[in-house]
Amino acid sequence: ANSVAIPRSRAAIALVRLPANHLRLAQRSRVASDTRSMASADGRRMITKEELAKHSEGEGGWMCIHGLIFELRKELLDEHPGGPEVITALAGKDASIDFEDIFHSEKARTWANKFIIGYHEGADEKVKNGLMPMSPPAKRKSNAAGSAEGMSLLIPAIVVGALVVGAFVFLQKRIK
Repeated sequence: ANSVAIPRSRAAIALVRLPANHLRLAQRSRVASDTRSMASADGRRMITKEELAKHSEGEGGWMCIHGLIFELRKELLDEHPGGPEVITALAGKDASIDFEDIFHSEKARTWANKFIIGYHEGADEKVKNGLMPMSPPAKRKSNAAGSAEGMSLLIPAIVVGALVVGAFVFLQKRIK
């Protein structure tokens, strides 16, 4: 039999005998306050897009964020500041974009780690064994994104140019 120390007070420690299969559960409960530890890669499995889609109903549903699969447990639904409807509407889907469209603090991202149950099919090793990123993943620029960014700078430049020309014409007419 295995023994696990469970602190009863600062001065005393009681030893409890547990069957070997309960030892892992007892060890996890000792680190319950550290949600980053709770989301270890142990027990995670690969989940296909089809399997994710089957879990599209409220409590007990699943969602994918950055390749990680999260279970929509009662605790998550009850504690989410935006309410359960916001989350359950995304059950069975990849919610990465929706998640990043709303500012989520590091505290919220860390808290979410305890709901990880797996990883999306095709995820790389970093995702399979990782946790929720503390900031949005870097966006890759494509030619289209670069062009849109260039256009956003071009419009103010045209406005400034028009104002300069207008001021010049106005001042020329006042001098005559």
